[in-house]
Amino acid sequence: MKIESLRVYSPQLAASSESPIRSPSFPHALSGASAGLTTGESRSGPPIETFGGDGFRKILLKVVQYPAACCGVVHWRKFFCVGFVTLLLTLVHPAAWAGPVQGNPRKGGTLILGMAADPSTLNCGIESSQIVAMVTSNIYNGLIHMDEESNPHPDLAQSWDISPDGLVYSFQLRDNVKWHDGQPLTSADVKFSFENLVGKYNARGREAYRNIKAIETPNATTVRIILKKAYSPFLEVLTAHDGCIMPKHIYEGTDVFKNPRNNDQPVGSGPFKFKEWQKGSHVTLVRNENYFKKGRPFLDSVIYRIIPNPATRAIAFETGEINAIIASNSFPYQHVDRLKKVRNTIIKDIGSPSLIGVNFNLKGNPILAKQEVRVAIAHAIDKKFVVEKGLRGVGKVIDSVIPPDIAWAYNPNVPKYPFDLKKANTMLDEAGYPKGAGGTRFSLKLSFEAGNDNAERPVQILREQLKSAGIDIRLERLERSVMLEKIFQKYDFDLWFGPLTTRGHPAIGTARLYATSSITGQPFTNFTRYSNAKVDQLFDQAVAATKKADMVKAYYEVQDILMRDLPTIPVADRLQLNIIKDQFRGALTSTETYERMDEIWWVKGTALKEGEFERD
Repeated sequence: MKIESLRVYSPQLAASSESPIRSPSFPHALSGASAGLTTGESRSGPPIETFGGDGFRKILLKVVQYPAACCGVVHWRKFFCVGFVTLLLTLVHPAAWAGPVQGNPRKGGTLILGMAADPSTLNCGIESSQIVAMVTSNIYNGLIHMDEESNPHPDLAQSWDISPDGLVYSFQLRDNVKWHDGQPLTSADVKFSFENLVGKYNARGREAYRNIKAIETPNATTVRIILKKAYSPFLEVLTAHDGCIMPKHIYEGTDVFKNPRNNDQPVGSGPFKFKEWQKGSHVTLVRNENYFKKGRPFLDSVIYRIIPNPATRAIAFETGEINAIIASNSFPYQHVDRLKKVRNTIIKDIGSPSLIGVNFNLKGNPILAKQEVRVAIAHAIDKKFVVEKGLRGVGKVIDSVIPPDIAWAYNPNVPKYPFDLKKANTMLDEAGYPKGAGGTRFSLKLSFEAGNDNAERPVQILREQLKSAGIDIRLERLERSVMLEKIFQKYDFDLWFGPLTTRGHPAIGTARLYATSSITGQPFTNFTRYSNAKVDQLFDQAVAATKKADMVKAYYEVQDILMRDLPTIPVADRLQLNIIKDQFRGALTSTETYERMDEIWWVKGTALKEGEFERD
């Protein structure tokens, strides 16, 4: 069975290349998706491939025809119902359901998920990695949440307005929200979170939050955020993953990194409350009976099983020890062929493109500080072989730090470094690193995360490929907590290989990796310590652009410079696979698939009547 991608990105630009971009139109400004199109129809552009108007939303829907007993109905995304492989190209209009909650939900049941490692913390205000967000996105809330098409929906904020110039965002909070300890959640918590936690330490949202000029709270339920300059994807960082709201009464006056609630009895506002965390074993969350969304969550509890070994995770799913693996970085890609054979299962590729590549420590190793050495290493890598054998073909070769599936921003004309071992060896000779008596020029340490299937096999291949160029590679397999400290805080590495999320937008996923302001020592920020004033300027120009053409031009130039300087060798963009037993419905409704567990329900639970729960 072949897996094909569904990738959905930020609909942030108007249909015409000369149309003004105003934040109030983001991210709702769709020329096709909201118009009710039939299969193959688009009212302002080519059919399906550029659905939505101008190619900013590339959607390929492959829908499996299946008996009702196999899988639940899933709208607007590609999925598998294992055992039935007839595929149709189709479109389903979003009006097919009343809100994010799908079908006729039932109450009760426990969802058990497998994850690759323990989270490093349960404070989403200081770290935004996927492993952390898997848990914390269901303990805490953001102001809004996004569906799988990047359309915003109310969360803590029940409504919002954006000024015509895109500089002022006004949010009206729900007035019935309480923290898990019974204290009311107010605008003061929102202001505190943005000024003292996520606004300072969130990796993906950092470039957006540093653009905040002031936050006003005229009353307990109103928050007004004033920006220094327009930032078109600002709403996208206000989710539970990138903009979680934290309790001021717990964190004010404390060291936010050492607060005991980071790892024990965190106090959130979300659909589930913390019960226990046995490190190396599991994290258990239980239903918040006082959740502000009526009748939700539907599940009694969610258990995250810590299973570092990918093969063991796959076996646990096969045997029913776990019900789901809902996070692409925890999916055991090397075992996808086995998992596709498990009946009554849905496998979905849903998410934004990723950047998997070789990242250089530009300031920690004098050899790697030389651009010609980095280029030679790029020529020594056979990317196609790495993808086919290392990633088992679950991905595709890329040549830019902005992957091709972010089609509107991708520059296809960046400098490229095709596999050419002869050229690699010649360049290394000319750089002053001839082969020694044993055929070795120099040694490098290649670090990667233990248990991450996006890295475990590829690094073995990279070691052999670089050996052919006379480079001795010493592999360093790091447990997650150690990796976060060594690579991202202490910069103790030569090369690091692994996946990085893009969030579907260069302002969020790319700028945090290469902007000088993102050299912070925080996880998943600029850990190569690349710094280029022109690139910084272009990133700023892009998010402040009022025309599509200006934004695209800036990102094109960013890529051209980055691919010449080469702080990273892009290797692959892999599928964002998630898997769940079909007895659980309503899952995978966002590109951040581990969010919104309050929408998931178990088919064997107690039936609920319409009106007993809130759909959106």
